[in-house]
Amino acid sequence: MRSLSLVVLALAVLQAVPGMASEPKLPEPAAGTLITPPYLLWPGMGRMAIRFEVQGERVTKIVLRGPAGRERVVTPTLEEPHRLARHLEGRVYRADLADLLPCREYSYRLEPFEQGFPHRFTALPPGGETCPGGFRIVVFGDTRYGDEQHAAIMKQMQPYRPLFLLNVGDIINEARRLDEWRRFFDIERDVAGGAPMEVAPGNHEGYLDPPFGAAMVERYFGLPGRPGTGHRSFDVGPVHVVVLDLYWGTSMSERGRKWLEKDLSAVPDDRFRIVVMHEPGFSFSRHRVYSTIRNLRALFSRHRVDAVCGGHSHIYEHFLADKVHYLTLGGGGAPLHKPNMRVVAGEEKYQVSTGAFHHFMVVDIQEGKAVFRIIDSDSRTVHETFETVRPPPRQ
Repeated sequence: MRSLSLVVLALAVLQAVPGMASEPKLPEPAAGTLITPPYLLWPGMGRMAIRFEVQGERVTKIVLRGPAGRERVVTPTLEEPHRLARHLEGRVYRADLADLLPCREYSYRLEPFEQGFPHRFTALPPGGETCPGGFRIVVFGDTRYGDEQHAAIMKQMQPYRPLFLLNVGDIINEARRLDEWRRFFDIERDVAGGAPMEVAPGNHEGYLDPPFGAAMVERYFGLPGRPGTGHRSFDVGPVHVVVLDLYWGTSMSERGRKWLEKDLSAVPDDRFRIVVMHEPGFSFSRHRVYSTIRNLRALFSRHRVDAVCGGHSHIYEHFLADKVHYLTLGGGGAPLHKPNMRVVAGEEKYQVSTGAFHHFMVVDIQEGKAVFRIIDSDSRTVHETFETVRPPPRQ
């Protein structure tokens, strides 16, 4: 664990919410019960993975209906548990879907738990391309134990029908609280069952037990060749996504920074660039920005990153510095923090907008333009809209 990771995880312990550890746990589910509903992960072009969890082992199957109405059956495989999670009664299964046609719609059900075709998704386009109707991403995070607000946000998010989900972390409050992981996926089921999700781990995924937290992130979000922890990047449609893991990834002051520099240097000029990490690049709210993160700003500017998305503070913040949009998107359900709690002298000129409200961000990309909309879940209004273009204009 690198120095930044140790400092932040230690702060997380000190800032824990009093009384949360004594919260009653859910009763143990009956054998054969579906305890984590199906949700999507994206292994790469032409593919999709459906993951779910059953209490104990059970024979299951995915019935997939394609764009021409043809159905096929896919048999899920039982995944090998991480050594730190072998004692858990839940069994995680994954169904791998292949040969999907880009931008075409598919629907599916998980038997014997579901009937009809309750889930539908759109197969993702190749890198650098968009679908005829455009390409939509939703970014959100910091749900933690705010179940009521989290559920309200997901209900508002569902009609947007995103093709891809990016989460800035802190999806739960305490690593060993299995009921929190289950509640997260249960609340997300209608959206996460129809769009693949990528998560930048937060400090609370490892709260009180970082090794076990890492095992749980891998359990639910890791894929062969694409781990759930550590830094990673990929092209999805017209976007190059970089996920920075500030807690289990290599230090961003040394090796991690070199990796990031090399990665962004190779991105084609026509790709939009979105960086996702738990801690924001700028913030005036509850948590200060460490020097390791501040020192990445010049790199983001040099490589013309469109947006750097974080959370950590439970608030919305928008800063614009050297043509890079820095966003704090921590309004996914956790109790809100106050704006401008610790204003950094000299950085006021970069602040565009801030507010203490629950929210998520919708990004629509089409014909070389990305439109970012901040949806205020509390007032059900659009709080702010801004745009970026590709390739960006040169000076």
